[in-house]
Amino acid sequence: MAKLKIISQSLPTRCEICHQTDQFDAETGYCSRCFVVIVGENPSINLSKIESNEKIFTKTKKISKPKEVTLEVNNNGITISYSTFDKDTVLGLSVFLLVISAIIYFGFYWVGGVLALMMGYALLATVLNTRVIKVDKDKIDVLEGPFPMGINKEVKVNLIKHLFYKKNSLDDYQLQAVLINNNVIEILPNIITKKIAKYLKNQIEKYLDIPEKPN
Repeated sequence: MAKLKIISQSLPTRCEICHQTDQFDAETGYCSRCFVVIVGENPSINLSKIESNEKIFTKTKKISKPKEVTLEVNNNGITISYSTFDKDTVLGLSVFLLVISAIIYFGFYWVGGVLALMMGYALLATVLNTRVIKVDKDKIDVLEGPFPMGINKEVKVNLIKHLFYKKNSLDDYQLQAVLINNNVIEILPNIITKKIAKYLKNQIEKYLDIPEKPN
């Protein structure tokens, strides 16, 4: 009988359930759309059927703190903060302001003025704002300032089943939570890098002892 020789091996590039790549993490083999792990010879472990105290991985990768992030730990909980500054967003808003200046120059003062105020506010918020996530045993508080951007919220910890992050169409990330009633809510939008999103998820899970689901 001829022997089967394996030439090479590689990580899966898409979910074998939905066949999509947008919410599939090749490093962990997890699809946040289907809640399955694609693992070697057993390609579909349904997380909804796994008890919360069971371990999917025998080895957990340590997630290092991004340099943009500050972590404070005290008796009342943890506080994670980082600047919202993103050079690509600043560049895009600056280009918009130039276009608006041209609109005003050609006599469309009211339209240009309103757009200039909106873009100017967004630019200032992007450059100067800091996001703060305060976590204690009862709730997660999300705050952003000094320029309000409408993302401040409070999430009750006892409603959360697990956390995950996903990529947006604008090339940033969202941190979301699956609740005990299986509804999905957004905790934090527009996270500028995957590394920050992954770190936030990891630290909140670790402090609150939420069962870790690979993203």
